[in-house]
Amino acid sequence: MRDLSQTLSVGKQCGKCCNCAKKILNEKLIAIVDVTEQVA
Repeated sequence: MRDLSQTLSVGKQCGKCCNCAKKILNEKLIAIVDVTEQVA
């Protein structure tokens, strides 16, 4: 989340987008873990 804030300025203004960005980030991280477990 810190990287998103620094590179894409997520949450730099009012912060309303932080919840949405965090939800999407968590979904993608879970998807990556699921793929990794299937390969292993």
